[in-house]
Amino acid sequence: MLVRLARAALVPVLAFGLVAGCAEVADEDDFTVVRVPPDTTAPPGSGGSAGGASSSAPATTVPPPRLEWERCRDGLECATLEVPLVHDDPAGGTIELSLARLPASGRNRIGSLLVNPGGPGVPGTDLVRVARVLYSEDLREQFDIVSWDPRGTGRSAGVDCVDDLDPLMSLDPTPDDQAERDRLLRAATDFAEACEEQVGDVLAHISTSDTARDMDLIRQALGEPEISYFGFSYGSELGATYASLFPEHVRAMVLDGALDPSVPSEELSLQQARGNELALGRFLAWCAEDGDCTFKGSGDPGAAFDALMDSLDARPIRAARASGRPLVGQGVAYLAVVQALYLEQLWPTLAEALADAQEGDGSGLLALYDDYLQRRDDGTYTNVIEAFSAITCLDNGASRDVATFEALAERFTAEAPRFGRMFAYNYLCAVWPVDPVPKPTIDAAGAGPILVVAATGDAATPYASSQQLVADLEDGHLLTRDGEGHTSYDPSQRCIVQHVDRYLIDLELPPADTVC
Repeated sequence: MLVRLARAALVPVLAFGLVAGCAEVADEDDFTVVRVPPDTTAPPGSGGSAGGASSSAPATTVPPPRLEWERCRDGLECATLEVPLVHDDPAGGTIELSLARLPASGRNRIGSLLVNPGGPGVPGTDLVRVARVLYSEDLREQFDIVSWDPRGTGRSAGVDCVDDLDPLMSLDPTPDDQAERDRLLRAATDFAEACEEQVGDVLAHISTSDTARDMDLIRQALGEPEISYFGFSYGSELGATYASLFPEHVRAMVLDGALDPSVPSEELSLQQARGNELALGRFLAWCAEDGDCTFKGSGDPGAAFDALMDSLDARPIRAARASGRPLVGQGVAYLAVVQALYLEQLWPTLAEALADAQEGDGSGLLALYDDYLQRRDDGTYTNVIEAFSAITCLDNGASRDVATFEALAERFTAEAPRFGRMFAYNYLCAVWPVDPVPKPTIDAAGAGPILVVAATGDAATPYASSQQLVADLEDGHLLTRDGEGHTSYDPSQRCIVQHVDRYLIDLELPPADTVC
């Protein structure tokens, strides 16, 4: 199975109709365009070094052209930017990045706020489409909200490997014997070989460092000497990478639901196993105490959960009216649980799905599993999982010796009994056709204050990970939300919104040790 990083994105706006985990990629006809007048902002690269290159990162020698914005759906503006496929070889071919922005509505425009929804693998242009719902009026008045589909995602040379994710993702992620381990390894190998065949050279050039260098070309094309940035989830890793490569071009940076990019891949997997373990424990405690929970299990939801998972391992069940779909065993069930733990509002849905599974119907679990995989009603998928896999394996890799995973599973299980084995078997990255790339040192030295926002009950990016990132950054500051769920900037969280907005607009940080 793949390493599970912070796949969630746009979780705060679930209540407004988006799929939990991330928004679906827009259809092509969503972006009918009409030319708008060119920008009147400063020329690309103004205020920076030659070509806009940072002293902290290798230069792409050819400065990008000015972006030509065109009107597209919902009052947004869209553009494309041609960037080198290989930044150190600008003459060696290019790819196009798809961008979208919501122009600032007020007269006192500060500049562009570059935003990223996470993943990795989620198209950033989808985040601009919900900007009026997600971001405060104050931010929208004073910033152009700008995002892009990072390379390998959405319309930016999106990774597309297979038509059906079930053969890989529905398998039991907690193998009990060699036969089950062999099935996992074979499925991972088939998927990796399909990606190599379908994607080609792009597969080696979609790392987070590659995308961070794209960000600086976007900054230049926007005509911004410095950029303000707001990254959710994996977007925190991307932002911290950018700030470490191009510190002199950072005006302000918010990292919400943060990963620590300096943590080795095995430790990161263990952190997430622990985070999901704690979140599931809180869900089960809620279920034991709340009269509306439908998964009671004779008064002991924890024991009932364990018994159900053991039963699904031994005898997978069917989902009603789901012809041609996989049986609901531990593979489907565990991904369904992970999906629901992203957001406390999904706990009743998870309880009902577990209760139905006790009665032999896996429909609810299959629906949550499909949400995790971004499966559409017509049976097609967005390419989020494929892009997620490709970027994650390029960034983090895994041991090429798959025999080590069993010992790793034992160590993980000692700290996370329910989720440890699931997070240990990273067969996909072990057989990935492209070797991992070196990561830059993450310290953001010289970038100035960076605000990290973290929730104590976040399963996807555990609180300890955000604390560690703050410690790694030269000038990191932590804003804490005491509560469940992944990421914290949300219209319902007034305390978080006020502190974040004040920092982005006025560069005023929250008092130390602030808890909302």
